[in-house]
Amino acid sequence: MRRYYWTDRDRNAFELQLDVTATDKLSFYAGAAYFDDEYTDPNTGLKIGQSYTASEDRNFDGIPETYDILLAGRTDDKSASYSVGFAIAASERFHVYGDYTWDNWEYGLETRYRNVSAGIGTDDPLDNWGSDINDHYDTASVGLDFGLKADHAMWLALDASWSRGTGDIDTHFVPGGASSGDTTLTEFPKLDTTLALVHASFNQKIRKNLGYAVRYWYESWNEQNFASDFNQPYMGDPNNDPGSDKSIFLGLDFKNYTNHILSVMLDYTF
Repeated sequence: MRRYYWTDRDRNAFELQLDVTATDKLSFYAGAAYFDDEYTDPNTGLKIGQSYTASEDRNFDGIPETYDILLAGRTDDKSASYSVGFAIAASERFHVYGDYTWDNWEYGLETRYRNVSAGIGTDDPLDNWGSDINDHYDTASVGLDFGLKADHAMWLALDASWSRGTGDIDTHFVPGGASSGDTTLTEFPKLDTTLALVHASFNQKIRKNLGYAVRYWYESWNEQNFASDFNQPYMGDPNNDPGSDKSIFLGLDFKNYTNHILSVMLDYTF
């Protein structure tokens, strides 16, 4: 079996938040966050992805053999997030707000295909391979609140958001190893997911302890994902691709959908 290790994590994190109240009716804010994680092996002190030499008696002949051991697993994580937003109180009855967020996440994985020779698992540096992943997210939202009466006993509320996530997965390998590790198919199909939400409601206070709301909820999800879309293996046809000669594809099929929900809610306070 491929060996994975418990690791130590070294994290650097930076965060910055800025709020500006331009007037009593207008305000802005911005934020940024950055995280950088590196993983090391607690036994050797080496970074994950590096190798060390070990002596092991794998064939039980009483004589230790020398093996090159790869520290396999997650090598690093880097994430950055940036947000900007505003809020406007145009009047006592009307308020509007909005924001936009950019998120980016990068991480790496190093591992090794372990072939079997004479019943013994091999450790050949020529069978090393790894992946580099980059995920990006954009999220925009806007909302408003409008009082139909001066005492805010009747009001309209609306908020909407749109999110899109994309992912790129690239792999690399050391040429000259086993056929299951040497493949020219080093780029996975691009991941692309969008989510749109809209909430709208009419609200009224009939009296101090009694009110009701009529609400509409719209939600739309669209996902392009080779790992979850039905029968979409990333390597193509296993019968014709020598790089996937022992692949089994398991997963769930997530369908795209659009929902429209209308509801009525009664609010009573004792």
